[in-house]
Amino acid sequence: MKRVLLFPLLAAVTHAQGPLTPPAGPPGPTMKSLDQVEPRIPLTAATAPPDASSAYVLSQPGSYYLTGNVAAAGKANAITIQAAGVTLDLGGFSVTGASNQGIRLTTTARATLRNGFIDASGGTHAIRAEGSLVAEDLTLRGSTGNLLQATAPASLRRCLLEGAGGGAFLGAGASRVVDSIVRDIAGGSAVILRGDGSEVRDCQLARITLTAPYAQAIDMGGSAHRVFGNRIGPVGGRG
Repeated sequence: MKRVLLFPLLAAVTHAQGPLTPPAGPPGPTMKSLDQVEPRIPLTAATAPPDASSAYVLSQPGSYYLTGNVAAAGKANAITIQAAGVTLDLGGFSVTGASNQGIRLTTTARATLRNGFIDASGGTHAIRAEGSLVAEDLTLRGSTGNLLQATAPASLRRCLLEGAGGGAFLGAGASRVVDSIVRDIAGGSAVILRGDGSEVRDCQLARITLTAPYAQAIDMGGSAHRVFGNRIGPVGGRG
């Protein structure tokens, strides 16, 4: 008996296809640029007009960036931030030449600063923050007073503070210094905490020379501060 093998018929399934003819003209980008995803504004005299005391004044919220080094040009402050909701990316550039503060936040400001250098040589503070501050991946150096003078809540992450009269003064409570280095401080404590509930964690504090009235590398006033995971020393002077 002959065996008959029956094979099922496979129905051809077709799918609609798009046009095979490419569009005219050279190919172009199909993804959005960074400025389209997060619109950013270059820091210029037009976007941050100067005033009598500052080379640049940010009075409107937004995401700003430097296109080159910034010099204070004889002004007390290189950059003053007055608006809430400001992000300033230094883009690896430097802010120099201020006789008072490299960057100042007024009481109305709320700002994030990141990724650059603030050289306060000849000035009082690298940053003076009377408004809320987040500082990330910054190098602060050279001031006669505290490199950071904050009287509102402030947060420092992955920052280097070096070669100055004082380190970071955090006066408002609810502040943080995390994964940062404070070194070569010749006029006082590395970190000064006031108010309540601040944190200093996983930091390196080195070559701190204490002067009156400070007697510790981390000077704590107020209460409920959390200080742990830090490496401290050497500490000289009164310590």
